[in-house]
Amino acid sequence: MKWNHKQHPRYDTGVDGPCPLAKVPLFDLVWDICMDFMHMVKVVLSGHLLPLLKGQRNLTNPQVKINPGNDPEIRR
Repeated sequence: MKWNHKQHPRYDTGVDGPCPLAKVPLFDLVWDICMDFMHMVKVVLSGHLLPLLKGQRNLTNPQVKINPGNDPEIRR
């Protein structure tokens, strides 16, 4: 779709071009950006930890991954 088209996805997504950080060598957009505190509190504390401590949410069993070849590189 042309950049100037009225229905270009950038109007719906808010992404208006390439991120300049994508051009930085050895910079990973997923691992090198810290989560902001506001979203951590909203999602982790109020959505998970507080209901757990109040007894409104139960713990779940851990998901054990099987390492059939006993590969030392696989830790979990």
